[in-house]
Amino acid sequence: FLSSESRKIDSDQELLRVDWAHTPNSNFMFRYSHSNEPQYLPGTVPERGTLNTTVIHLGVLGHTWVIGTNKVNEFRAGFNRLESYNGNLHSGNPDYNVVGTMNIGAGLREPLFWGVPDFTISGFGGVGDPGNGPYATWDNVFQYSDNFTWTTSTHVVKFGAEYRRTQFNIKGNDVSRGRIGINGNY
Repeated sequence: FLSSESRKIDSDQELLRVDWAHTPNSNFMFRYSHSNEPQYLPGTVPERGTLNTTVIHLGVLGHTWVIGTNKVNEFRAGFNRLESYNGNLHSGNPDYNVVGTMNIGAGLREPLFWGVPDFTISGFGGVGDPGNGPYATWDNVFQYSDNFTWTTSTHVVKFGAEYRRTQFNIKGNDVSRGRIGINGNY
């Protein structure tokens, strides 16, 4: 039996841009972009494929302040977020918490890991959910900077500061529901 499911790929993107001249010496800017790219990669048996989803958020707020004829202050605050999911069709569905129903594996109380164990007989297509995962990541970067420029008749002095916080968050496990393979070897 072969699956007749088709590969599905989608991509949606949005962008927002706002520029505001508050006064001749004070300008604000805001940018935000978003992307959502879900895809389904079918397996050899129906409903045994892999879901991959990537969601991106990017935002920045800035202020430029001209102080007199020879001084400028520039402030920026930014945020980046990458959400990535590699899983199966049965994650989050309690009807497919097969391993948890058998009380095998305490870690399978997490709905992300729910599904059917991977079962393969050598020479045949496997059944169950893909064994490689699931994984969910959400990475954040917060960035703030402020720069001051002072121009004199003979020098340009520029100084500033930047703060950046990076978070790498992941939830997942390889072969979280188990893998059973029969290949004829003892």
